[in-house]
Amino acid sequence: MRLPAVLSWLFLMAIYSLFLTISVFGLPGQCSSNQKSLLLQLKNNLTFDPTISTKLVKWNRSFDCCSWEGITCNEGHVIGLDLTNESISGGLDNSNTLFSLQHLQSLSLAFNDFDNSQIPSKFGKLKNLSYLNLSNAGFAEQIPIAISHLTRLVTLDLSINNGLYLEKPNLNMLLRNLSKLIELYLDGVAISAQGNKWCQVLSSSLPNLRVLSLSNCNLSGPIDSSLRNLKSLSIIRLNYNDFSAPVPEFFADFKNLTSLEVSSSGLNGKFSKKIFQIPTLRTLDLSYNDLQGSLPHSIGNLTQLVYLDMSSNMFSGLIPVFSMAKNLTKLDLSSNNLTGQIASTQWAELLNLEILDLSDNSLNGDIPISLFSLPSLQPSMRLPAVLSWLFLMAIYSLFLTISVFGLPGQCSSNQKSLLLQLKNNLTFDPTISTKLVKWNRSFDCCSWEGITCNEGHVIGLDLTNESISGGLDNSNTLFSLQHLQSLSLAFNDFDNSQIPSKFGKLKNLSYLNLSNAGFAEQIPIAISHLTRLVTLDLSINNGLYLEKPNLNMLLRNLSKLIELYLDGVAISAQGNKWCQVLSSSLPNLRVLSLSNCNLSGPIDSSLRNLKSLSIIRLNYNDFSAPVPEFFADFKNLTSLEVSSSGLNGKFSKKIFQIPTLRTLDLSYNDLQGSLPHSIGNLTQLVYLDMSSNMFSGLIPVFSMAKNLTKLDLSSNNLTGQIASTQWAELLNLEILDLSDNSLNGDIPISLFSLPSLQVLQLSNNQFSGQLKEFSNISSYMLQELDLSNNDLEGPIPMSIFELRGLEILSLSSNNFDGSNLLIEYSGFNLSSPPFPQIASLGLASSKLEKIPDFLRNQSSLYSLDLSKNQIYGEMPNWIWKLPQLRFLNLSYNLLVTLEGPILNLSLPVARYLDFRSNQFHGQLPVLPLVSYLDFSMNNFHSAIPASIGQSLDSTQFFSISSNKLYGSIPVSICNATYLRFLDMSDNYFSGKIPQCLIEMSGTLLQVLSLRRNNLSGTIPDTFPESCYFQTLVINENHLEGELPKFLANCHSLEVLDVGNNHIEDTFPFYLNGITILKVLILRSNKFYGLIAHPKLDVPWPMLQILDVASNNFTGKLPIILLSTWMAVMDNAHEATSELNHIQVNIGSFYYRDMVIVITKGLEVELVKILNIFTTIDFSCNNFEGAIPEEIGEFTLLYNLNLSHNAFTGKIPASLGKLSHLESLDLSSNKLTGEIPMQLANGLIFLSVLNLSFNQLVGQIPFIKQFATFSENCFKGNERLCGFPLKSQCSHEEPRLSPPAYEESHSNSGTVIEWNYISAELGFVFGFGIIIGPLMFWKKWKIWYYKHVDDIGFRIFPKLYLRNEHRQRRAFRNQEPRR
Repeated sequence: MRLPAVLSWLFLMAIYSLFLTISVFGLPGQCSSNQKSLLLQLKNNLTFDPTISTKLVKWNRSFDCCSWEGITCNEGHVIGLDLTNESISGGLDNSNTLFSLQHLQSLSLAFNDFDNSQIPSKFGKLKNLSYLNLSNAGFAEQIPIAISHLTRLVTLDLSINNGLYLEKPNLNMLLRNLSKLIELYLDGVAISAQGNKWCQVLSSSLPNLRVLSLSNCNLSGPIDSSLRNLKSLSIIRLNYNDFSAPVPEFFADFKNLTSLEVSSSGLNGKFSKKIFQIPTLRTLDLSYNDLQGSLPHSIGNLTQLVYLDMSSNMFSGLIPVFSMAKNLTKLDLSSNNLTGQIASTQWAELLNLEILDLSDNSLNGDIPISLFSLPSLQPSMRLPAVLSWLFLMAIYSLFLTISVFGLPGQCSSNQKSLLLQLKNNLTFDPTISTKLVKWNRSFDCCSWEGITCNEGHVIGLDLTNESISGGLDNSNTLFSLQHLQSLSLAFNDFDNSQIPSKFGKLKNLSYLNLSNAGFAEQIPIAISHLTRLVTLDLSINNGLYLEKPNLNMLLRNLSKLIELYLDGVAISAQGNKWCQVLSSSLPNLRVLSLSNCNLSGPIDSSLRNLKSLSIIRLNYNDFSAPVPEFFADFKNLTSLEVSSSGLNGKFSKKIFQIPTLRTLDLSYNDLQGSLPHSIGNLTQLVYLDMSSNMFSGLIPVFSMAKNLTKLDLSSNNLTGQIASTQWAELLNLEILDLSDNSLNGDIPISLFSLPSLQVLQLSNNQFSGQLKEFSNISSYMLQELDLSNNDLEGPIPMSIFELRGLEILSLSSNNFDGSNLLIEYSGFNLSSPPFPQIASLGLASSKLEKIPDFLRNQSSLYSLDLSKNQIYGEMPNWIWKLPQLRFLNLSYNLLVTLEGPILNLSLPVARYLDFRSNQFHGQLPVLPLVSYLDFSMNNFHSAIPASIGQSLDSTQFFSISSNKLYGSIPVSICNATYLRFLDMSDNYFSGKIPQCLIEMSGTLLQVLSLRRNNLSGTIPDTFPESCYFQTLVINENHLEGELPKFLANCHSLEVLDVGNNHIEDTFPFYLNGITILKVLILRSNKFYGLIAHPKLDVPWPMLQILDVASNNFTGKLPIILLSTWMAVMDNAHEATSELNHIQVNIGSFYYRDMVIVITKGLEVELVKILNIFTTIDFSCNNFEGAIPEEIGEFTLLYNLNLSHNAFTGKIPASLGKLSHLESLDLSSNKLTGEIPMQLANGLIFLSVLNLSFNQLVGQIPFIKQFATFSENCFKGNERLCGFPLKSQCSHEEPRLSPPAYEESHSNSGTVIEWNYISAELGFVFGFGIIIGPLMFWKKWKIWYYKHVDDIGFRIFPKLYLRNEHRQRRAFRNQEPRR
């Protein structure tokens, strides 16, 4: 080629430049074999779905690799690799052949799933990369420092992964070498940096940056001014951070800014109007912040503006005119405080507008018809001008409804990414999950289970019962789902974490359910920001409470609430407060559920203002007031539940007249009066529970309440008979419970023929007579029948056993004669019908003489109670072969032996075996796999097998007390690592206490009783640091030495009885850390010294029995010490509403402690220690000084014994305040002075008094109880006189209290001697106050016989322990509440 000479050198340079360009960038060419081989290895190393892949699946060795989809080449080298959305899954490690493609300049692995693996560090080897896109790829963990080695990068996109974070390296280390970056996308990466740090890093490292996308990066503010140095910025995305500051004014200096998105980031204050003047602005999204002020008119002049979202702020004033913003497609100004009208002219030019949202403002006036004629508005509408404004409003309302609730649509990539991040952030069990486990990137997220969408946005999220565990914090991507309207996380376990305050950002929520989710601590104020809530459910969590904010602060903005569930939240407010808050804040409330909220009463009348209430649940509170009459004013009331809430007084009969009532539950209160007949006219009534109150009178007739399914009137004082006719119409009745009343007469046979009846409870009444046979058995559905504890007699009806569905049957404690059972089902009578497969059978006290043979075939039998019969002889071997038997009670019979060998039997894992009080003898049997085993009160006479620990490896309760067992306690018993109760008392065991037995208190052992044996040596001081003993009884042995000091480790100790041994030690002050000690018995040992310590307080506020008698204690009684024992003072028991016993509860077992005390001069075994029984015994020591006046403050004291000491001075008059005292012994001291009259006046229950052998003087008071005592009570006081002593007082008038009443008749002249009469009246009154209620008040009678010991003169059995499964009430307590 020849060129004319006239061509300039400039043209030559241009040609040379073109040549250079071609040589540098090249043209696509044939793929080298090495590159093809690497790509095919890459394909083989990757896991992908060939049905979804559009690139990898087509890679084929037969074609040039430079022609493969996703590949770009230059001179045979692969310089571009695009595997976006190729369904790749699994990890990516450093050995992958990807990192051998050293010529790569562009790489995209976006929209795949690399299974939460870390970004491989080998990416740093691809040093030619200028474009790297790993977004939405499922990477996690720390971003490696190797990325910072890619110094040629122009675009870096690591956004929307599953937990990427920057820590080491931090943001500065990542970016400091990437000065060529123009586009940076790190959305979703946890950077956690303050404004001055991240802004300065960006401005100093990336001078050419144009795109900055750091949404949801845990950034905080304020945004630093150093960012203004990035003058080339055109796109800023900083959504979902927490800046808590105004929008920086310097944003207006970015002259090329086209997009500014900072939604949901805590921006506040007034928004700079200069930003509205950036002419290049196309997208502006500042939604979900707290921005204020008016929108300037200049915003309407932004000719390039396409997308404007300023929703959910606090903007006010008029809407600007957008006449110049002709390119707008979306305009959202919803949820602000905008006012004024919207003129028809201001929208005319917006021909491209697709979405217009002005909802939730204060706009007024007409809706312009021109709005509906905008050509691009979705949905598009053209309406005739003649349509009235009312019709327009209806159409507009329909449009808004569609906008708000929407229809499902395809999920946007942003929403899918947020949901996948949410899934990866949550810990859940994939074997239980039915929703999260199925979420998959390959499918539209709007089709995922638990997801509801509208226009591509997630508006509903239901993760109920998804086995989620662990905490939930404010950084969770859940709170980036800003369009959510409905959210449920109920029935999960968030591990006692606090409810995150970020819930307050979900301002579109109308339904929020966090019930049964394991949240705890203070409910955050942020919940009060959810002003659109219609339903709020925070019930049944683990310690939620309302304090700051309180109930008022939580609810005051939630005026739209219709349903409120706060059950279990500790609110702790009085009636006038919580009622007034509800009535003033929630005018539309229909459902009020505040059970177990520590509310107190009375319920305030302001609650009547909630006229829409239909459901009221206030169970388990403490109102201590009557049921308000105004409840009857709620005309829509369908459900009223206020059980276990201290309601008292008479129940308003008007409430029984609310015709809409379907559920009424007022159980476990103190309501009185009769049940009105009108209750039977409630035709809608389905559920009625009035159990455990004090209702009296007859049972109403429920003939009109034909929808009743449950009727529970148990545990009241109802009387009379139950007629057969009053149940005939209750065809839907499933549960009928009339137990624990005073009903009498016959049991109507018609009850058994109710077609739907499944449970019939009639126990603990006075039903009598013979239970007749009934017919048509096959149609009955009865599953549970309890007739126990009545006066039924005669043979057991055989028709009962024809009830094919019967599972639970209890006929115990009647006068039935069960001999017909033994004949009818003897195994020889082939004509008898088959016995139903029963799970629980109670035939206690049924006059059985043997175990019935029909039980052999009871393969479903789970519980069997044959106690208190006359079963004698051998216990049959076949009973061990019942496959389901877990509870067996054969106590209080006459069994002698166990038939045959039982060691080799394949026993079921029996839970409860009770053989106490029989006549078993010989070798103690070994029964493995038993949780509860009681062999007490028999005649076993042997040593304990040395290997017994092996057979007790699953035993929790083991009692062999009151036998004739001997020898040492085998060390192998310590192998019973599950033992919690061990009672070996009242035997002949000898030797030392095994050290390991004490060490077992560090595992599970809580009760150890070795009382009345021949044990010797010292008590091992091996109590572990975590000692769980609650009861330790070693009374009446031969133990010596000191009391172990490490006993102080047993902080749960309630009963300590070491009496009647040879222990020589000082008073155990070191037990001062055991603040729940209730019983301390040191009697009859060799304790010595003072019981006052100069430095230590011994606060035992619950101590009720203190017995240090018969030791060598000296000194004065310490007032400071005594004043800390509050259980004997009134204020300690003021709140006690019912009597209880000192007992240890473990699951369904409990052990009632037994101790021996001296009271009223007698040694008495307290088999059941009532929580009101209190005694102090300091007798037989060497105490001296005056008796402290402060003892008079022990007003709950029952027994006081200070005898056989050296007390001096006068008897304190303050002892007259001991109004509960029944026994007072001050004998054998050196007391002087007169007997205070206050004693005689105040001690009205005193039955035992001993003041003998002192130095008392003067006349004995002859009033009240003092007039009943014998001469022995006062002997040994030479200067005492008057009745009952023989020595008369001289020259003195008798010491009498003023007579209560005296009258002289004019004719007779007779004067009534009230001194004698008062004693008789006192006796009659005291006798009557006990006996009267026993005769006429059944509830008192049941309570008395069940719970009160005859402390005075009778000695009960040595152990009382029973399993709660036998109680009918236990079954009722396990019923699920509605």
